[in-house]
Amino acid sequence: MEEETLSQGTVDSAGNAVIPEGTKRIDDEAFISMDSLVSAVIPEGVTEIGDGAFMGCDSLSSVTLPNSLRKIGGGAFSSCDSLVSVVIPEGVTEIGSCAFEECSSLASVSLPKTIELIDEEAFYGCHLLSKITYSGTAAQWEHVDLRSEWRMEVPAKYAHCADSTAYLYDDAELY
Repeated sequence: MEEETLSQGTVDSAGNAVIPEGTKRIDDEAFISMDSLVSAVIPEGVTEIGDGAFMGCDSLSSVTLPNSLRKIGGGAFSSCDSLVSVVIPEGVTEIGSCAFEECSSLASVSLPKTIELIDEEAFYGCHLLSKITYSGTAAQWEHVDLRSEWRMEVPAKYAHCADSTAYLYDDAELY
């Protein structure tokens, strides 16, 4: 059976993303700038959200990600100004560059212990992001590949891990 990709998203009259059963990948820019989109419940079976898939959806305030998800593409949710919190499920290994960039209302993010890479500027400009929770241990957090400026202009200073707290070093402090 061939992998099914949703290339062009639609929104129902209640503001919900319409994602057909059997979808494995939400394509690049599938829902880009859909101002009427308020909620996206990504169904089980989706393993990847493409680059810019929900970029600029200003009214998007609720996103539910499936346990089947493995990768969030670059800019996937950038500039979603109404998004307040996001729980990234266990199984996700990669958050692409600028994935949540400039989400001006984003205040909390929960990251899974399966995360291996948080790419450049993934949370850049999320000025209200004050709480980052990580389901793994502080020792596991040390092995996550945190790329340059992944949290630039973010007020959070710690990752709240399962066993303790890990300090989030600013890029400037590493040199």
